[in-house]
Amino acid sequence: MTSMNPEITRQSNLFRDFGEVQVPEMSPHYAYLATRVADDQELLSVATVAGKGQPTPNLLFASVRFLLDQGASPELLATYPTKFGSDIQAGLFELFRDFVLLHRSEIEQLMKTRRVQSNVVRRFAVLLLGLAAVAERSRGQAFSNIEIGASAGLTLLWHKYKYQYKTEVPFGEPGSKVVITTEMRGKSRNIPSASQLKIAMNFGIELDLVDVDDEKSMNWLRALIFPEHSNNRQLFSDAVNVARKFPPPKIIAGDALELLPEMLSELPGGQPTNIYHSHTLNQFSREAREQLDSLLCEASSNRLITRLVFEGTPNGYSDLRLITYENGVQSDPELLANCEAHGRWIDWQADRWGGRRRKLGW
Repeated sequence: MTSMNPEITRQSNLFRDFGEVQVPEMSPHYAYLATRVADDQELLSVATVAGKGQPTPNLLFASVRFLLDQGASPELLATYPTKFGSDIQAGLFELFRDFVLLHRSEIEQLMKTRRVQSNVVRRFAVLLLGLAAVAERSRGQAFSNIEIGASAGLTLLWHKYKYQYKTEVPFGEPGSKVVITTEMRGKSRNIPSASQLKIAMNFGIELDLVDVDDEKSMNWLRALIFPEHSNNRQLFSDAVNVARKFPPPKIIAGDALELLPEMLSELPGGQPTNIYHSHTLNQFSREAREQLDSLLCEASSNRLITRLVFEGTPNGYSDLRLITYENGVQSDPELLANCEAHGRWIDWQADRWGGRRRKLGW
C-alpha cells in the first residue's frame, strides 16, 4: 500500500505489526483481518479518529464486536470463531469491510470516546507468581500493592479467585466460581501460600473509571476480548459477578504520574510498596515511561519499591519482569517469566536474578 498521508501510513504499519507479529498465535481471526486492513486506505482512515496513544487495531476490532454483540449483523458475527483452530471463513474480510463502512459513524464515535482498558482476569495467574517474588524481596514485611490501569478493578480482586497451575496444588479461594487455569512450562515453581503474601493495602489507579454495575461499560470490556478466547469471556463474566458482590478495593481516578508521588508519600514510612501493571505501557509515551521510573526512584529514598512489569515484547510475546527501586537507585529489570499475553501459559525463569542463578526459597 502506498499513501501520501503519513497518518494513514502509520496506521498501516500498526495494523501490519498487529497482524503479523503481535497476535497470530493469540487470535488468527484478528491477525487475518489486521493484515487486510493494513492495505485498505478507507478502513485505515476510520482508524485515524482514535484517541491519542490508543492501540488502534484493538480499538477498531472491539468497536465492531461491541456493535455485533448488540445484534447489528448476525451474518458477520457468525463468521467469528469461538475457539482456537477454527478456519478463517470465506468472504470474512468483505463482510467486515462492508460492516465498518456501513456503521462508520457509530464506530468512529466509539473509537473517539472509548479506551482499550480490558481486564483480562487470567493475567493474574502470572502476576500472582510475581507477587511471591515481591514478597521475597520485601523480606517478610507486609507491603502495599498498587495497580496502574486498574480498569474495572477485576484484577484487584485476585484474592477472590482460585488458581490452578495444573502441576501444582491450587491457590486461592477454594469455592470461587472464578477458576483460573494456566500451563506451566519450563521450571516448576511452588505456588505461594496466602501467609507468604502479606499485603497491607491493595488499591488501583485508573485514568477513566469503569463501573461494574454499568452494563454498557461491561459490554465494552467484553468486546475487547479476542473472539477465540471464549473461556476468557466466561472468566470475565464470572469476575464481574464477584465484583458486584464484593466491590474491588479503592480505585483512584486520574493520571498515575500525577497521583503516585502524593500517594506514596502518604503511605506509612518505611513500608515496602509494589507497583504493578499489565499491558498498559503501550499507552505511555517514552517520556511518560521515563517519568514513571524517575518518580519511583525519588520515592524509594525512604522505602523499598518493587514494580512488576507484565508487558508485550517486540517479538509478539510477553514477559514478566521485576524492577527494584531502593535508596534512589533503580535496578535493571529482572526476568521472572516469559508468558502468553493473556496468561494462558507461563515459562518460569525466576531463578535467574541479575544474570546469575539464585534459589528463591519460596
